[in-house]
Amino acid sequence: MNRFNLTFSGEILAGEQPDQVKLRFGELLAIDDPVRLERFFSGETIILRRNLERKEAAQCFQDMRRIGVVTQLVKVTASEAADAVVGHAADGGQTWAAGPGTRPKSGTRKSGTRRRENAAREKAEREKAAREKAEREKAAREEAEREKAEREKAAREEAEREKAEREQAAREKAAREKAERDKAARETAERQRREAENAAARKDWQRTIEEARARIAAAEEVAAQARSRAQQEQQRRRLAEEAARQRILDEERRRRAEQAEAREQQRRAAQQAAAEKTRQRQAGAATRPSSSAAGAGDAGALALEERAIERAAQELSKGATLKAATPRVKTRLELPARRSQGAGEQAVPAARKRRGGEPNFFALRPFRNTPAVQQRAARAGRSLRRALGGALLAAVALASLGVLQQRIPQPLPVSGADALAAAPDGKLALLAGDRLLLHDRAGVGENEQTLASLGLSSLQAPVVFAGDDELLGLGAVADTPDDGPQLLRCSLEQGSCLPLAALLAGSAIATYRPHPLDGSFFVATREPAQLLQLDPGGEVLARAAIALPPRPVLRQHAGLLFMNSAQGPGISVFRYDRNAFGEQLDEVLLLPPDAIDAGHERVGDFLWNGSAWWVVMYAPDSGDAGLYRFDSQWNYLGRAPLDAAEPDLQLVAWGGKTLANSGHGAGIARFGEQGNAEAPFVSGLLEELIAQGRRRAQVAALAWRGGYLLTGLSALLCGALAYLFYLRSLVYRPRRERDAEPADDHLDDLHWIAALPARRAALRRRGASYAAFSLATCLLAISQGVNAYQLAALLLALSGPAAALLLVARQPVGSIGVAGDRLLLVDHRGIYHFGGGSLIAYRGAFLLMDDVVVFIGNRLFPAFPRDALRRHVAPLARAGIRVDRKTVAVKLLQGRHPFALGALLTLLGVVAAALLLTAQAVF
Repeated sequence: MNRFNLTFSGEILAGEQPDQVKLRFGELLAIDDPVRLERFFSGETIILRRNLERKEAAQCFQDMRRIGVVTQLVKVTASEAADAVVGHAADGGQTWAAGPGTRPKSGTRKSGTRRRENAAREKAEREKAAREKAEREKAAREEAEREKAEREKAAREEAEREKAEREQAAREKAAREKAERDKAARETAERQRREAENAAARKDWQRTIEEARARIAAAEEVAAQARSRAQQEQQRRRLAEEAARQRILDEERRRRAEQAEAREQQRRAAQQAAAEKTRQRQAGAATRPSSSAAGAGDAGALALEERAIERAAQELSKGATLKAATPRVKTRLELPARRSQGAGEQAVPAARKRRGGEPNFFALRPFRNTPAVQQRAARAGRSLRRALGGALLAAVALASLGVLQQRIPQPLPVSGADALAAAPDGKLALLAGDRLLLHDRAGVGENEQTLASLGLSSLQAPVVFAGDDELLGLGAVADTPDDGPQLLRCSLEQGSCLPLAALLAGSAIATYRPHPLDGSFFVATREPAQLLQLDPGGEVLARAAIALPPRPVLRQHAGLLFMNSAQGPGISVFRYDRNAFGEQLDEVLLLPPDAIDAGHERVGDFLWNGSAWWVVMYAPDSGDAGLYRFDSQWNYLGRAPLDAAEPDLQLVAWGGKTLANSGHGAGIARFGEQGNAEAPFVSGLLEELIAQGRRRAQVAALAWRGGYLLTGLSALLCGALAYLFYLRSLVYRPRRERDAEPADDHLDDLHWIAALPARRAALRRRGASYAAFSLATCLLAISQGVNAYQLAALLLALSGPAAALLLVARQPVGSIGVAGDRLLLVDHRGIYHFGGGSLIAYRGAFLLMDDVVVFIGNRLFPAFPRDALRRHVAPLARAGIRVDRKTVAVKLLQGRHPFALGALLTLLGVVAAALLLTAQAVF
C-alpha cells in the first residue's frame, strides 16, 4: 500500500495571521519553547509525520491546512517505509515531530553497553519490519488476486447482462417485426378495402355515365322529334300561307271579273239610255216641225247632255285599269293606313320595304301594364319582410351556434401520451386522454382501461408504478367533491383507485416519489411549500420546509433524495432519514458548455439510468430545451440527439433504455446507455387512439364549420335579397307604368338607328383579349406554385366574366326608332315601348321606358353609332328623367338583361371561388 511523509517548509496560507498560525501550530505539536517553534518556520524542510497511510495522510494534511499552514505529502519507498517504522518505534510512538531533523536525540548519554543493546534492538526491529513488509506484500498480492477475481466476475456478469440485453433486443425486434407485419396486414386489408370501394365507385360512375348517356340520347330523340314537329308545323304554316295567298289571288281575280262585268252592264245600260233618248228626240221633232227661240235653246242643252252621256259610256267601255298589288300576310301590328279617297276609288295597301335597323314587327310585343306589373310594389314589400325575417332567423341561428359551441365542452383530441410510467417488471403504461394504455415489457400493447372503469373522473401526470400492478397518480375520484387533484393509488388488476392521503386533500401536490424499499412516499406540496414523507397508510412521518422550482421533480438514488433546484441550473441533494429529514447536503451546479451557449439555465426532469445522469435543461424565457448526460460525479458527458425538446419533457427509465416523452405524436424518443438515439418507441394503441380522436375532432369541426358556413351564407343571401326587394319597393310604385302606345300609324314616320355592323367583331376581340389574360393569369399562378384548390378557385373566378361576355355577345342589342319628339325602344326580349317626354329615362349608357331597357353602347361594348345617337336620340333623352343607378339595376334585373345576368354570373364565379378557398381553409 502507498505511504507518505508529511513535510513542512514554514509556508503560511495567504490571508492568515502569522502569530495566530504559530500559536495554533504550537498547540497542535505541544511546543512551548518560542525559540524551538521559530525553527519550524525558518524555511527548512521538516518531516512532521512519517510512513502515513493514504487516509491518515489526508487527515493530517487537512488538519494542517485548518490551522493555516501549507504542508506537502511525499510518497516514500518500501525501504524508507521500513526505516520509518523502526524510527517510529525508537521514538516511542511520537505522533508529531518535536523539532527539526530526522529524530530527536536522547537527553543523556549511555555507556557502550547501552549502545550495543540499542543496536541489537534496532536490528531486531528491522528484521521485524522486513517480515511485516513481506507479509504486507503477500497480502497485497492476495488483494490483487481477489480484485482480479472480482473483475473477472464482473466481466462475466456484464457479458451475461449484455447477452440478456441482446436477447431482450431480439425479442423487441421480433415484437416490432410482428407489429410491422400486423400493420402491413392492416394496411393491405385497408388498401384492398379502398380498392374495392374504388371499384364500386367506378362501377357506380360508369352506371351513372351510361344513365346520363341514355338520358342524353332520350333528350336528343325528344329534341329530334320536336325539331321534326317544328319543321312539320313550319311546313303546315307555309302551306297555309300559300293557300291563303292563292285564295287572295282567286278572290282578287273574281273581284276584277265582277268589276269588268259590272262596267260592261253599265256601258250597255248607258248605250240603251242614249238610244232611247235619241228616239224620243226624233219623235218629238216629227210632231213639232217648227219651234220658237226658246225651244231652240232647250235643244242645245239636250245636245250637250247627250254628248256627256256618250263620253261616259266611252269611258266605261274602255275600263279603268287598277294597279295590281302583291298579296302578303299581315302582322298583328301592321294595319293598312286608311286615307280619304275620291268617290268611286277603293283603298289598296301598298307594299313596304324594311329599312336598316328596323326590327321584325311580326315578333314584337308591346309593353302592357298588367295586374302583375301593378302589384310589384306590394309583392316587393311582402318579399322584403320575408327576406328580413329569414336574415334575422339566420343571424339568430349563427349566434346560437356560437353560444352552443362555447357552452358545450369540446373533447380535446389526443395528440400524444400525457404521462409515461415503467413498472419494475418492465411493463409500460401510457396515459392518453381518458385512457390508460398498458404494454408488456416488449412494448406491445396488451389492453386499455378507461378512467371511468377505474372509478376516476380525471388523472394527470406524473404517474409512477409503486409495484408491478400498482400505479400512483394525481387525479380525482368520480362522484366526489372536486377539491383539486389528490394522490391516488390504483390497482390495475382490481380496476379501482383510492385516495392515498386524505389529510392532503385540498393541498396543491406538486410532485411525489415512492420509496422502493419500505413503501413510504415522498410528497412535495406548494401550499405550503414543504417536503413530506408518508407511510404506506398515508400518515405523515416527517416534514420540512423547502423552496420548490416551477417544475419540481423528485428522484431517489444512493440513499439520497434529489430535486431540481429552485435557484438556478442545479440539483439539490437532501437527506431523508428521520433525524435530519429535508436537510440539504449539497447543491450540484450543472454548467455544461452546450447548455450555456443555448441559454438553458433551468433544470426540468432528470433521472439516473445506464451509469449516467440524464438531465433536461431549458431556457425559462424562450422555452427551448435540451437533454444532457452526466457521469456519477456530475461530469459533463454530452448532449443527447433530441430534436425540438420542450421544458415539459418527461424522462422514464425502461430497462437499460431511456424514454423521452414530449406528449406530441405516437412516437416516443428512445436512447441507449451511451446516449445514442435509437428507433422511437411507437405504441399501436396510442396510434389508434390518436387516429380516432383526430377523426372525431375532424367530424365535429366539420359539423360546426358547416353550420357556421351555412347560417352565415343564409344570412348574407337573405340580407342581399332584402336589399334587392327594398330597392324594388323604392323603384316600383302603383299606377306609375303605362301601356305602350300603338305604333302602327307611325311605322312609315319612324327613323331607325341601325346597330353597328362591327359589334360582333369587337366583342370577339374582347373575348380573345380576355382569354389571353386568363391564360396568362393561370400560367403565372402555376409558376408561383399554387395548389389545386387555389387554381380551381382562380378558374372559377375567371369563368364568370367569360360567361358574361359570351352571354352579351349572343343576345341582341335591341332597336331604337325616332318619330318626331318620341322614341320607340325595343329591348333584347322583343318588347317595345313608344313615347316621349317624362316617359323616357336615362342613366349612362342605358335608355329606359318602364321595363324596356336598351343599352346604347360604350367604349368597351359598342352598340349603336355615336354620331346618330348624338344627333337623333340625345336631345330626346335629355328631355326625359335622369334616374339613379339603383333604378337601372332593378330594371336590368327585372328585364333579365344580358348585362345583369353577366354581372350575376361574375358575382357567382367570385363567390364560388371564395367559398372554395374558405372551404379549403375551414375543412
